[in-house]
Amino acid sequence: MSGLSGVNREPGVWQTAYAYWKKELANEAIDPKKVSTTDAMLGTMAVPLALFFSSLPYGCDSESDSSADQACNSEGGANPVLTSSGINAQPAKVSAADFARPEGVQIRYTPESTPFATSCDGSIDQIDFNCQIEQAEHEEIIDYGNFDATITFYEKPVSNIQCTATDKWGETTFVLYPPEVTSTSVDLPLAGIKANSSALSGTPVEFQAINPDESVYSYLWEFGDGTSLVGPVVSKTYAVAPGTMETYNIRLTVSRIDDPTVHSSAMQSIVIYTEADLPLAGINAVSKALSGTPVEFQAVDSDESAYTYLWEFGDGTNATGAVVNKTYAIIPGTMGTYTVRLTVSRIDNPSVHNAVTQGILIYTE
Repeated sequence: MSGLSGVNREPGVWQTAYAYWKKELANEAIDPKKVSTTDAMLGTMAVPLALFFSSLPYGCDSESDSSADQACNSEGGANPVLTSSGINAQPAKVSAADFARPEGVQIRYTPESTPFATSCDGSIDQIDFNCQIEQAEHEEIIDYGNFDATITFYEKPVSNIQCTATDKWGETTFVLYPPEVTSTSVDLPLAGIKANSSALSGTPVEFQAINPDESVYSYLWEFGDGTSLVGPVVSKTYAVAPGTMETYNIRLTVSRIDDPTVHSSAMQSIVIYTEADLPLAGINAVSKALSGTPVEFQAVDSDESAYTYLWEFGDGTNATGAVVNKTYAIIPGTMGTYTVRLTVSRIDNPSVHNAVTQGILIYTE
């Protein structure tokens, strides 16, 4: 039985009025031959009824309260819209032997243009990306951002990676292709960074690539603030507002000159702080002491709820705490001078620290 019998299928008064309102708004012509007496009466009510229906809450008769929602709910087309023609896998070539390396093979997926996807109302901030990877225990998605995904493979991918871009109106699928697997080894470059993990705002920071070879590889540094430099050794100066600390993620990409699609990357973070963020480092202790007798070392204006205190006594030993004791012992009839170093670090960010040194003379009777 395909339907119910004996049911009046003619549109009711409100449905007819609503249809007039929609035609009125769309400036559609109304065929007088198809207008019933009720329709003619309601035609004169189009404007008042339009005002009534415009005040109905969102979702009434499946209509939205915004033109953006109406466009996003329209039939036809996919949403979100993929604006890029494709996604590059870098490096594009990897040998089968490379997958057996303990560190695996990192493949970075980046779109050919950005933004990679937009919602039908033109926004991008509400789009989420999700990728389903075969053998998930062997791959790790490190970062997405504006679809910038780095996946670490520990074995040859067995299939394409199925992904979706999702917003509140719907989802669109796309595919990530694994790199080409060659029978011969592709000489992947070594990507490693040597640099401090923290720096004072306004002071230059040197970044070095580990084991560089400019005759074979190129070096691209991205500093996390929109700037970049090239070369195996570069210097970068960050600046932050007084009294603030900022963390930046640095990416080094090392590419083969003869085939730039073959490359590796490394990342490291750096904390930039100002003078106001530095802890006070000061030593309160005697400048000489008798061998075999304890010497007390105190940190000036200490606060162990906010800072840690590391003492290095110049003889290979160390201690922690705002107040410590140290006993030096030397050969009778000799004297020795030791340099004591105190490092005070922030507990909330140990990379922000300050240090001070002081000498002490140890003598015998």
